[in-house]
Amino acid sequence: GSTLYNGWRHLYFLYAPFCLLATGGLHALAAARRRPRGRIGWTYGLAGAGAAATLGALVSLHPHQHLYFNFLVDRATPERLLVRYNLDYWHISYRRALEFLLARYPDELLRIHKPFWRRYAMDRSILPAADRQRVVLRLNAGDVYLADYHLPWLGNPVRLQPPPYAPVIHAEKVYGNTIVTAVAVNLDWVDARVAAPYRAAYRALTARAPVVRDAFDVYLDAETVSWVQAPCQLKATVPRFLLHVTPVDPRDLPPAQRDVGFDDLSFSFVKRGVRLDGACLARVTLPAYPIKRLRVGQHPLQSGAPPLWRAEIPFN
Repeated sequence: GSTLYNGWRHLYFLYAPFCLLATGGLHALAAARRRPRGRIGWTYGLAGAGAAATLGALVSLHPHQHLYFNFLVDRATPERLLVRYNLDYWHISYRRALEFLLARYPDELLRIHKPFWRRYAMDRSILPAADRQRVVLRLNAGDVYLADYHLPWLGNPVRLQPPPYAPVIHAEKVYGNTIVTAVAVNLDWVDARVAAPYRAAYRALTARAPVVRDAFDVYLDAETVSWVQAPCQLKATVPRFLLHVTPVDPRDLPPAQRDVGFDDLSFSFVKRGVRLDGACLARVTLPAYPIKRLRVGQHPLQSGAPPLWRAEIPFN
C-alpha cells in the first residue's frame, strides 16, 4: 500500500550512504597493510574498469547522457527500454529535435504544437538567439508536433500522441529506442517528400464514394474511419478536427477510462486531424469493443467550450 513514485526518487536518500560505503571500502583495502599489494591492485583495477566503461557509455550517448543504462539491461532489442523504463522524463531531447528542424528548414518559421507545460520553452531558451526567433510555440496549434515517450507503467509508453498516420519528420533514438519524434501536423507546411505518403492516402480515400456526405465526407474502412472536408473551413491557426467513438457499453472500456465523460477531449478515441493542400483530413483506428456511434465535428475557438459535433453515425 505504499506510494509509488516514478524515476528513482525512492532511492535518493540511499545514494549518499552507498557512496560512503564504496569509498570507505576502497580506503579500507588501501590501508590494510597485511594484505598483498596485488590484491589492492586488482581492487583498484576493477573499480577503474567499471568507471571507464560507464564513462565510455556516457561519451557515446552525448548529449543524452541522462538515458544511461548499464550493461545488465537488454539494449539490443529495439524499443525494449521504451516499454520497460522511464525514458526522457524532462524532455531534454526536444533541443536536438528543434536543432534538426531548424537545419532542415533554414528559411521558415517553426510553429511548434505546444502542450500545456513549459518544457518546450526551456529547450528553446538554450538555442542561439537567431534560432529562438524562428521557433514559435503555439498552444495546441502548430505545424510540428513533438511526441515524447515515457510513462510505461500506464500501459501505453506514448504519452503525447500525434495525429494518426501523420508523417514523422525526425526521430531521436538511444540504444535503438525512440525518445522523441517530430511529426508533421500541418501538411501545407512540410516539404513534398515528407507529405507524399499522406497525400497518397488522401487520394485513395477521395477516389471512392463516402459513407456520409454533408459539409464533409466520412469514409469507413474495416479498421479506420476518415473525415475529409474540402476545402477546409477551419481557421489555419486552430487546425483541430475531431473524430469521437462512443462504445455501446462503458464496461467494454479499460478500467482507467470508464469514468471519463465521452464529451471530454481526454477520451483516447478523440483524434485530431491535419490540413492537406487546403483540405481537412482526420483518421482514427476503430477500437476492438462494440461501437454505439461515431461523431464527427470540430473543436470550437472558445477555450473550454464543448466540441461542435456536426453529425452522428449510428453503428449496429
